[in-house]
Amino acid sequence: MGIVSEIISAVGEWITGIFGWLVSAVQGVVAIFYDSTEGLTIVGVLLLFGLAMTLVFFAFRFIRGLIRK
Repeated sequence: MGIVSEIISAVGEWITGIFGWLVSAVQGVVAIFYDSTEGLTIVGVLLLFGLAMTLVFFAFRFIRGLIRK
């Protein structure tokens, strides 16, 4: 059982390390777009504006495709 425990321990450490790395990466990216004291940053506002424009253009393209058929 010692070898199984060591394997499970090693896999657990890998999973914990990968999860910690992902959380750290997401927190770093969120800091670019959102500040807890001021709210959205300029980059965050531009990201939301770009997302909204993309959705609008997608909707127009979808409607235009329906009309053509």
